[in-house]
Amino acid sequence: MADEPSELSPVPAPPPPPESAAAEVPAHSVAGAPPVVAAPGVEQPPAFQTSSVYQAPPVDQPPPVYVPPAQPAPPVPEAKPEGPRGGVVAGTILIVLGIVFLGQIWGWFSLGNWWALFIFIPAAFSFGSAWTAYRNHGGFTREMAGPLVGGLVLSLVALMLLFSWDWGLLWPVFLVLAGVGILLGRSKG
Repeated sequence: MADEPSELSPVPAPPPPPESAAAEVPAHSVAGAPPVVAAPGVEQPPAFQTSSVYQAPPVDQPPPVYVPPAQPAPPVPEAKPEGPRGGVVAGTILIVLGIVFLGQIWGWFSLGNWWALFIFIPAAFSFGSAWTAYRNHGGFTREMAGPLVGGLVLSLVALMLLFSWDWGLLWPVFLVLAGVGILLGRSKG
């Protein structure tokens, strides 16, 4: 510890550049770079002026704000009158299910496979899609053939399960429905 000085010695400042070098290099340029000289008759831009003090823009003038050019509004698509298909289908399903369950409780009829009623739910939505395609295209078209035949097949399966009908007697109905679907699918539309 005795070897260390008690006070730090100041670092000597570098020697000043010669007078001729200070005159050639402006205050804003890098030492050793050639000075920037404007062409004759051209005013030197503000960035190259030799002032070493930065001057901020006046406070009372806000900076310029970019405002994009006004775009025309996109065209509004023509609104098609849409029926309350979802609400009507859902309401009809609930009413039918309620009547069937009430009839079963009060003894009007007995359903052994009551769970088959739930097959009517996708059948009803399929019929709703077929009806929408029929209204939009003004007749029987390919767009309505699939949902129509699908709804008929699902309804037939639900009825066969619900009332315990013999599958051996009604299987040809599925062939008829498949043929109707093919013919409707080939129609122009």
